Amino acid sequence: MEELVTLHIFGQQFIFKAGEAYPHLSEVSVLVESEVEKATQQYAGSSPKASNLTILLSAALDIANKNIELKKNEAALADLIRQRSGMILKMLDQP
Repeated sequence: MEELVTLHIFGQQFIFKAGEAYPHLSEVSVLVESEVEKATQQYAGSSPKASNLTILLSAALDIANKNIELKKNEAALADLIRQRSGMILKMLDQP
């Protein structure tokens, strides 16, 4: 059975079906709501008032930036593991 997940953004509800395409939709929805709330707070009191689109784009940019940072960190960790594994293999090959 498909799970329905509701996002609450700008006083509106958006309902999505979680399925194979969105296996982590519940966690993603919490993240999106949190990032939109952070962006809303960042733009609170700005003059002129930031549009909802500006706030959503700011939240999307923050999420994308974190994703890129994680990918870079993952690649750096994989390189480090390869290097150290190579060193261990060389040590094991020595008589």
